[in-house]
Amino acid sequence: MVAGGSSGIGLACARAFAGESARAAIVSTSQARLEQAQRECERAGLQVHTFASDLTDADQAQTHREG
Repeated sequence: MVAGGSSGIGLACARAFAGESARAAIVSTSQARLEQAQRECERAGLQVHTFASDLTDADQAQTHREG
């Protein structure tokens, strides 16, 4: 999971993880930026999972927790 992964260094990290066959997830507060990042990854043949969430908010962070 890469927080702030919809752009810049975060997106580069997520792309690198996905490129090494890791299950990469990116988190951002902006759904629009997540969608753009996911399209960029898909064009590069990479799969990433996206979650719009503010991880500074405990309730939002718990919403996306895998059980």
